[in-house]
Amino acid sequence: MQLRLTNAKLVCIAAIIVLVLGAMTGLIMRYVRDEPPPNDADLLVRVLPASNEDSVLMCFKLALDSSCEPSTDTEAKEEVAMLFDGPWNDELANRIITRNEKAFQHLEQVVRFDGPARPLGYQYGMLHFSGFRTVKKLQALALKRQGKEQEAFDEFIKVLACCRAVEGRYTPQAWYLSSSALRTSVLAYMRDAVADTSLSPDELKSYSGMLPKYAPTPEGLADALRMGYTGLAKWLDDTASGRPTTVGAGLLPEAGYSFHLNRTKGLFAEGYRATISQTSKKTWQQVVLPARPAKRKFPGVAGIIIHPPNYKGEAFFLRNPAGESFLKNFFEELASINATRIILALKAYQIEKGRLPGTLQELVPDYLDAVPEDPFDGQPMRYIWGKSRVYSVGLDLIDSGGDDTNVNDVVFEIGF
Repeated sequence: MQLRLTNAKLVCIAAIIVLVLGAMTGLIMRYVRDEPPPNDADLLVRVLPASNEDSVLMCFKLALDSSCEPSTDTEAKEEVAMLFDGPWNDELANRIITRNEKAFQHLEQVVRFDGPARPLGYQYGMLHFSGFRTVKKLQALALKRQGKEQEAFDEFIKVLACCRAVEGRYTPQAWYLSSSALRTSVLAYMRDAVADTSLSPDELKSYSGMLPKYAPTPEGLADALRMGYTGLAKWLDDTASGRPTTVGAGLLPEAGYSFHLNRTKGLFAEGYRATISQTSKKTWQQVVLPARPAKRKFPGVAGIIIHPPNYKGEAFFLRNPAGESFLKNFFEELASINATRIILALKAYQIEKGRLPGTLQELVPDYLDAVPEDPFDGQPMRYIWGKSRVYSVGLDLIDSGGDDTNVNDVVFEIGF
């Protein structure tokens, strides 16, 4: 007997299949429960209230927040021109610097602060440091034009001291990034300023010797990562419970089959713990990044109906690595510190010898105690006399000769 299926029968069969799959999904969603809360006590930081007077972090925030940018478009255009070797306007420069005296006073507070570390709330976002960064460069240029170049470099050192002071005090993760970006900019300003400096070789060697004191520390990075996890765990709790949250609203649903709070927190706890364990490594070459779970998929039509439990929590974790970018940035900052030390020493050598050395070893011991290491592979920092650049091998650990086309080499140009 020949089996004949009419359109009606096919529709019925398809409906039965959908109902069976739906029932199976419903049963799975009902009986697949979340796991117990993760043991994350080693990652959670107890956040304390702090006023502006008893927290170096709040003083740092005030310094950045109270910086005043140009009040008109015309002023802004003239300021940009002055910053990039355009026409100089003494009156405007003095007016902008005077308007920022309060920001400079808060900076002094940060540098002099000797109170205890008081972890702030984790809800703080990125600080607006661009205005403060710009006015500090303008101030340094003005001092240099007045023949006060040593004071200009002292101001750079103050900013580096400020960045170092806020780290290691349970800095909110976003603020740590602001401090890091500010330090990177100031080091670049120092490298640019040394090109036509009037400082003596001894003064240049002195500033070169100061810089290691203001480098980021593994302890500061680890504390910032703990603050990052503390804030994330609080946000996940708020999201799962349906409490209002202003950060990342709509990224995750309330707790349910697609989002298991404890499983998701467990993924991040393991990730952050693994990342923190790598902060003590001396070089990037020794770092072992935490393994990331593969994204699970159900192929075909079944994938529309059936998903693994906590699939949204896993997808969120895969999109947000647990602090790995902080590790990479940490080693890039160390390379920037070491390259700046070398460039200051190279300038001192050039002033005294009338030329640049053929190798960095010629700077030892009169200009450097030893050639600073490349924090990526532990070898001495690289220097190419013909190309006038100092460089690090970068993330791929491959020495590409400081080639501009290789995005992994961390290159620092010598402007003299």
